[in-house]
Amino acid sequence: MKKYLFAILMLLSHFSYAIENKIVAVVGQDILTKSDLENRYALVISTNKEAAKVNRKSLKEQILQSLINEKIFSQEAKRLKLVPTQNEIDAQIRNIEISQQMAKGELIKKLKADGIPSEAFISQVTHSLIWDKLLTNIVTPSIEVSNEELLTFIANNQPDSVHIDAYLVNAHNTNQDKEYNQLKKLWSKSQTCSSFKRAEENKPDSINVDHLRSTLASVHNLKARKLISDMAKGQTSMIYNDDDKMNFVVLCDKKYDMTTREMSQFDNLIRQRKLAVQAEYYVENLRKKKFVEIYDING
Repeated sequence: MKKYLFAILMLLSHFSYAIENKIVAVVGQDILTKSDLENRYALVISTNKEAAKVNRKSLKEQILQSLINEKIFSQEAKRLKLVPTQNEIDAQIRNIEISQQMAKGELIKKLKADGIPSEAFISQVTHSLIWDKLLTNIVTPSIEVSNEELLTFIANNQPDSVHIDAYLVNAHNTNQDKEYNQLKKLWSKSQTCSSFKRAEENKPDSINVDHLRSTLASVHNLKARKLISDMAKGQTSMIYNDDDKMNFVVLCDKKYDMTTREMSQFDNLIRQRKLAVQAEYYVENLRKKKFVEIYDING
């Protein structure tokens, strides 16, 4: 009887082991098991209160995608020799403990006490460092912000810091052909600010000119404001229709009332936005190069 009981227990043990080690995904030459998924799920639930509110199946699917990305990043880091050292991993864990006001080694002990394998946490920390290295060494160096991009961004986001000298030229659409031809004639002679000033002296009465000398924020015509935001000093816009009028803008001057430090902050903001976009492309391209197969995660 004891022999049969022992055999049954052994079978149950093997069955449990087989379930925990069931493959849920293959990533290149690596595999992800049900145990990997369950351990990370437990870690996420224990460290993120909002995660517990998410549908269990949906959350597991999201976590599996994260684990797949981590495998891909790990493989790429090995290829590029960007794998973090043990000292870097230890330092990162210590930083997390300090942020949580914990003594050294206390975090791992707490996870174990909560029944969460420390390997799941260490793996997450390691792959976070790997991703940071890939971003820093591969993605970030390719990002550039031109002076024109920076100034356009500032004009669109802080128009009160931009001082302009511009002309808004328009004609009503009441006699469209005649007034359009008059406006186009003036426009053709107004490719610079100085040439516009000369041509303006002989403009017909049907054409109106508003001289805008203030901050960009004070320009009430939103279309004109957007054009000026994107234009460089000395440019003339194309003729456009707006508010039952035909218009064009001549930008004579545009100055930015900002310190070097403030300009640098905007530059960093643009870089961060570009980094987010480029990082997505980078991940997509890495995934395209890898063989990824996902199996049933609920079995």
